[in-house]
Amino acid sequence: MSNIIISKTDSMIRQVKKTLRELENFRLKLEHPYSEDCFDHLLQAADAAEVTCLQLRQMLVACLCTSKEKLLDDISDAQGYSVEERNGVICIRTPALPLKKRYRSNCSYIAEPLMHVLEQYSREHKIHRLQDAIVTIRHNYPSDLPTRYIRDHDNIEVKKVLDVVSLFFLLEDNMAHCDLYYTAKPSDSYSTEIFIAPKLEGQGIISGFAVGESDEKSEKNAMV
Repeated sequence: MSNIIISKTDSMIRQVKKTLRELENFRLKLEHPYSEDCFDHLLQAADAAEVTCLQLRQMLVACLCTSKEKLLDDISDAQGYSVEERNGVICIRTPALPLKKRYRSNCSYIAEPLMHVLEQYSREHKIHRLQDAIVTIRHNYPSDLPTRYIRDHDNIEVKKVLDVVSLFFLLEDNMAHCDLYYTAKPSDSYSTEIFIAPKLEGQGIISGFAVGESDEKSEKNAMV
């Protein structure tokens, strides 16, 4: 057991060093001279940090430092996961999904706490899974973010998140029963929001997002 823990600790140390190295490269490119390419180093740093985070979660549970449920409670609270119903529309918030498609993606970093939050919600609320639905995924990002770093549509993390959400709220997630829309807006903080509505009511939400209306106005449209 101790040899396994030592090996996993060594792996985490390597990932931490990689994170620091990429951050140092990012810092250097900001100074000599600034280039949008410097953000690639941030993506690499994020990859390494996510791997370290997942390994730490596993080690905490394996070493009996905490239960997995307690750990996921703390993670979901700290990272701002939430789920609520607003006027018949399910609204889910997660940390921001990675901005660009990556060759290696740590989907469990997002999916595991999300599954935990949705399981808690399902125990406390009666859920009617929808046969036909509209799902809108909105990415909130800082207004000064370079355009080339706005999300790709084919990012693998979106599919993984949709798979988790479908288990609780959708009977079918294929194109015959589920219309999927993407949108993005400038915001004060990074986050990703998923809105799930019955197909007829959902059309108003899509119209609201398309012209950049507020959440409140979009929800009113959904009820028309």
